[in-house]
Amino acid sequence: MNLIIVGAGEVGTYLARILAEEGHHITVIDSDEAACEEANKLEVIVVNGNGSSTSALEEAGIGKADFFISVTNLDEVNMLSCMKAKKLGNPITIAGMRDSTYSDENFKLTEEDKKKKKDDTATEEEKEEEKEEEKEGAAKELGIDLVLGTEDTVARQIGNMIKSPGLSSHQFLHGRRLVLIENSVKDHFSGMGQKLGELKDKIPKPGNLIAIQRESEFIIPDGNTELNENDQVFTLTVNDKVDEYLEFFGFPKQEVHQILIVGCGTIGYHTARYLEQIGYWPTIIESDHQRAEWAASRFKHAKVMQYDATQIDIIREQVEEEGKDAVAVLLKEEEKALLISMYAKHLGARQVICRVDDFKFAPIAYQAGVDSLISPQRALAQRILEEVRRVTLTSNMQDTIVLGDNEIEILDFRIPPEGNKKICGIPMSELNEKKRLPKGAMIGALLRGDSSEPELPRGSTIIHPGDRVILSVKTKDIKTVEKLFAPDSR
Repeated sequence: MNLIIVGAGEVGTYLARILAEEGHHITVIDSDEAACEEANKLEVIVVNGNGSSTSALEEAGIGKADFFISVTNLDEVNMLSCMKAKKLGNPITIAGMRDSTYSDENFKLTEEDKKKKKDDTATEEEKEEEKEEEKEGAAKELGIDLVLGTEDTVARQIGNMIKSPGLSSHQFLHGRRLVLIENSVKDHFSGMGQKLGELKDKIPKPGNLIAIQRESEFIIPDGNTELNENDQVFTLTVNDKVDEYLEFFGFPKQEVHQILIVGCGTIGYHTARYLEQIGYWPTIIESDHQRAEWAASRFKHAKVMQYDATQIDIIREQVEEEGKDAVAVLLKEEEKALLISMYAKHLGARQVICRVDDFKFAPIAYQAGVDSLISPQRALAQRILEEVRRVTLTSNMQDTIVLGDNEIEILDFRIPPEGNKKICGIPMSELNEKKRLPKGAMIGALLRGDSSEPELPRGSTIIHPGDRVILSVKTKDIKTVEKLFAPDSR
């Protein structure tokens, strides 16, 4: 495929590197010469120019582009670039948005939609989904096929982590019938040093541990795998079992009452706003006087304090004296954010969440006791990568989730009603023994018919026609798995 990426910042270069490694033809556009020099280190074509100018777009080959992705730091530039790209060619356009003002105020479908009241019984997740649908519909009228923001997505992730201490991430699959959760293994895990096969009767059902991140390496586990302290574990289960899994890993169900947010930038502001919506009254520390005043005037219940969070007395006062049991440090300066997070954990905060865009800091953070890391830039990049994947999915692949630095993907295959001779009717143990399923892949769950409960694959499990099969697959083995699950040739 031919893809044009506007913006050679962290998101743009991350996408360009991964997509180029997969064999796609990538062109990067950026107006900054230094950014272009960095992008030239990748196996991509680089155009130094304005992503919304006709000359730069034509030089980049807009007429032949399949995808056009604009991820600069300016939302207006991203919108304008996509609109111009649509006029000059016919690519699928994706705009990264950092300011949800566009979705909240300007991106409405019709006057009738503006008057429509949300159902008071709707959950926060359903309301957010409705908002996203409104935003996408309006964006398409402007020539933008998909608008992807970071603030609301990251705010909801932080909300899930705070509601369930010990949770690092939470993503739904297959119409919310399954959930992929992530948590860190701490020294209070009772199963340390035991093989997963020995723990199978203690692991809550239904569910499967389908991937482990150990420092910078991803592992597909089997019965002989042992969990180590500071491993990040990815588990496929159902939503009402999340708390049981956390208890299995030594995180008892505990209510969080007092929340401290350090940094009221765009991410901090949207996080506090979302927490207000789900019933929390957070306290916010912001060093900039004008920003603190601006934020304070926009909250109903959240308390904004103007302080420099590096003054350790204010953190000690909030955690020890005021009893803040959850702390989210959302500063852009990563080293400063990590130091404050580690100090908050040292003081006894139950749940500490830290913003870190450069994941080279992850091993240090987890070893220092930080519970969860959140990266707005990485979240946006992975969402875009997943959308690109969905367009290029094979006919029987329904969905995909990217983990880590594109080391592993979670794939959702649909077995056709007529079956698949390569995998149907064969016990799971034989699929492994005959090496039809590569070592870099693991079947995590089966969904049969309309059953709401996923079935955990065991050695005797057989895949039937019409089943949905959820796998974790190392990126290098995806092509092999796609061939295995491809419909039988007629």
